[in-house]
Amino acid sequence: MKQNQLKSRKPKIFIAVMIAIITIVGALFIYSYLKDKTNLGINKTFTYYDFRFPFKFSEDQINRSLMNDEPITVKNVKQEWPDSVNSMALQDGWKLLDSILYNDGGSSAYRYFKSKDVPAVEIFYHWDALKGNYESVTVRFIHPAKIGSWLLKIRSDKLFAKGEKLNVESLMQCDGIIAETHPGFTECIKK
Repeated sequence: MKQNQLKSRKPKIFIAVMIAIITIVGALFIYSYLKDKTNLGINKTFTYYDFRFPFKFSEDQINRSLMNDEPITVKNVKQEWPDSVNSMALQDGWKLLDSILYNDGGSSAYRYFKSKDVPAVEIFYHWDALKGNYESVTVRFIHPAKIGSWLLKIRSDKLFAKGEKLNVESLMQCDGIIAETHPGFTECIKK
């Protein structure tokens, strides 16, 4: 009798073990897939002054952007880049000074600032309404020597809603943390 019970348990144990293995493998696969989707391949990013991009620039492109205000254009933009780049920038201590969503279906622009000693970053995602996806992304690096005039330009730019609320003097003298002190007001907070 005991041998019959043991024989009848073997298939049940085998099935239970197989279900457990399949469940574990499936959970690991889903976890790695979701991690890759949410991180946008953080290991595959290009970093410039702690600002991470999911694409690479040449040294020549960066120099032309810094010295001549030439934008760098990248094609084949993925849908998740705007959200992922913004998320990574905020995690790395960059302050999103302002953003604008255009009414063409998806174009958007972002302006980031970290300190007066680090190049600022402007990013524009160009939406192609006919294709229903991003056509390109344009990146401009603002040289530290030009950041003061750049901040003043943002403050007077009527397209960007928060621009007029920038405390440019505070940001240029900041030795602390740049943060939003009141809704829409970006200033320096001493450490």
